[in-house]
Amino acid sequence: MCHKDETTRAIIELDKVIEMKFQKRVHTLWTDNGGEFVNQQLQTYCQNHGISLVTSVAYNPELNGRAERQNQTHIEGARTMLKDLQLGKDLWGEAISTHIYIRNRCPSSILPNNITPYKKILGQPPSVDHLQVFGSKCLIKVPDENWSKLNDKALECRLISFEGDSIYIVVNSDKKRLRSHNVIFMEEKANRGVKDEPAITFPMSKPTIVNQEPAHSGSAYIEKVSDSMSDEPKKQHTKLEVWGTDPTRWSEHLSNQGVSEKILVMKAVSNPKIRIPKAYTDAFNSP
Repeated sequence: MCHKDETTRAIIELDKVIEMKFQKRVHTLWTDNGGEFVNQQLQTYCQNHGISLVTSVAYNPELNGRAERQNQTHIEGARTMLKDLQLGKDLWGEAISTHIYIRNRCPSSILPNNITPYKKILGQPPSVDHLQVFGSKCLIKVPDENWSKLNDKALECRLISFEGDSIYIVVNSDKKRLRSHNVIFMEEKANRGVKDEPAITFPMSKPTIVNQEPAHSGSAYIEKVSDSMSDEPKKQHTKLEVWGTDPTRWSEHLSNQGVSEKILVMKAVSNPKIRIPKAYTDAFNSP
């Protein structure tokens, strides 16, 4: 259905399909006051087949809340699918049709035991082995009747819809819709609109000595440094430049930015000269 004036024909065809396929009869048709529903042709059909045509009050869409919520769900789903794959708005019909196709094969909380709408209507669980990502790149086989020796044996297309459990609706680069059963999918090449994240960089800071405290009197002292940056302009370095290939570089000790002061190194303050004894008595009396 491409235009609203085709609504009446679509409703009449749907009523005939329900009666022939499921042996059920439609007894009530709820609509709003749109011109595609309130017209002489549809009213005549409903009267001839015993269908009650009920319309909501003008400018009160909440009276037809179930249909309005379903429409919003399908519209939001189709918009997300088209936006994620950066496809044009001219495929909105196929996107909505695919969204409804998948929703009918998903468990529903309003049905007993969370069964799918497909199983509720047809009495058997749906097959999902043929499902593919909407908009995936694929290759369809060119029929032998349309193939020549030097032409490609396959065409690159994009998946836009399903037909049954074995036929796929695809679109080629010229926006021409094709039906095919022999399809090879490349889901990892769906051209999603995800940008690559920038490379991670780390600021280099030069440690500054703030004070020196003796650890043991006459033996050694401990240097304390702060993480404050110097007055020099900041330079961005890549991860390889910061860490390098040696895991024991001093940069590894600066990774914990939450500590304001860090103990880096211990240096000996005094290096007493060792006296070599010249005799046994000097060695015995030495400290």
